[in-house]
Amino acid sequence: MLDSRTYLDASRSTDTKATLVVYIAPFAPAEDADGITMTIDGYTENDDKSLAPPVLSTLTLPASSKVAAMEYSSGDISAYISPVGMTITSQSFRSGDCQIDELRIKYSDGSEYIVESEDPYIHNATVSAMDGKTIWTAFNRLVDVDDVVSVILDGSELTR
Repeated sequence: MLDSRTYLDASRSTDTKATLVVYIAPFAPAEDADGITMTIDGYTENDDKSLAPPVLSTLTLPASSKVAAMEYSSGDISAYISPVGMTITSQSFRSGDCQIDELRIKYSDGSEYIVESEDPYIHNATVSAMDGKTIWTAFNRLVDVDDVVSVILDGSELTR
C-alpha cells in the first residue's frame, strides 16, 4: 500500500500516449529483493451495469534503485533527506502517532523550505505516510541536498 499522487507530464504526452509521473510514499520500508509493484486499474461497465476494475498494467520498480540520502540527527531523531523526499525516524514517536507541527529545511544561505507548518498552515509535500516510528514525506519540489545545513523538526534542529 502506498500514498501516491499522479501527474500528467504534458510535455512528454501525445494525442495517443499519456506519460504519467507518480510520486509515492510507502507505508513500510521496501526491501531490495521485493521492489515496489504498481498496478494501474481502469473501470468498465459490465452488461449488468456493474463496474469492473480490470488491471490495465502492472509495473515493478526495483527497490535497490534508491536515491542516496544525507543524514541529519539530534538525540534519538534522525532525518534522511534525498532530492525528492525525507524519512524521519524516532523512538520517541508514539506508535502510530508521528504528529509533526513544524518541519523546515534550512539552507546554507539562511533561506528555508517549509515542508509542514500548523501555524500558519502550510503543506509543501505531495504525499506522506507513517508507520510506528517512521515518517516518509515526498517534497513538492526538488531539494539541493548539498546545500542543506539542518532540518528543524518541532523546534529541534537536526544537523549532520
